Amino acid sequence: MSLYLAELSGAARYEFRMQVRRPTLWIVFAAFTGLLILLLNQGQSAIGPYYTHLVAHTTLLKVLADWTFNVNTFLPICLGPLLADRLPRDRRTKVDELFTSMPAPLGARLVGKYLGALLATLLPILLIYAAGVGYIASLAHNPLAFPLAVITFAAIALPGMLFVGAFSIACTAILWTPLYQFLFIGYWYWNTLWFHADIFNLARTLLSPIGLIIVMGVFGLNESSDGQHAIHISATLLQGVASMVTLIVVAALVLFALERYLHWRQVSQ
Repeated sequence: MSLYLAELSGAARYEFRMQVRRPTLWIVFAAFTGLLILLLNQGQSAIGPYYTHLVAHTTLLKVLADWTFNVNTFLPICLGPLLADRLPRDRRTKVDELFTSMPAPLGARLVGKYLGALLATLLPILLIYAAGVGYIASLAHNPLAFPLAVITFAAIALPGMLFVGAFSIACTAILWTPLYQFLFIGYWYWNTLWFHADIFNLARTLLSPIGLIIVMGVFGLNESSDGQHAIHISATLLQGVASMVTLIVVAALVLFALERYLHWRQVSQ
């Protein structure tokens, strides 16, 4: 157990340092966030007036849940592609051959890689999220926004990001990285811009990676009142909790399947 934890911790620290130092990570998030702010600050639905109105007419917890849901709807489109090259990089640089010769368990290295790379890639999202929370706290004149924001992020965003991270690490074990990145962007478009009733997608199920079921079932956000983009879906508290648990369990199963596949590939070589 001590060897497992030591290897997991070491792999996580190494992957975190490698990922957080990548200029691409910060450039992609900065560019995407800038474009998103320009897009969302047009017309009557601009971010500032929207949250000023929301703070004045609903509870602070619901305002933070709404902000968390918006962050989780748009920013993970960068998360998946940025995580997708972590496993292929080991093969490309022949580092995986070095790891194979070491006595440390494969599972510990894999989980450490997943946690370290995911945490580093989440860092820009957390900074953007914290800036929004600070703005909401200033509007509400309530410092409780910060501890409440931890709760909303952990409940709404984190399960979906664990889910996305697991698939982004695992799928490139069998898929060409640019192909996965292209497919992921299409998948995210399908689950965010098309989560209305027009077409079936995972966003309307317990596997909603954007947390739609969680934000409605656990935090009680109402469906959209916009006639053109009405969601026409509701969820109970039990369904919201079930969605959280399902996303986390599926992420764990994906990592387990990846570990078994990599072990089989090592043995068969």
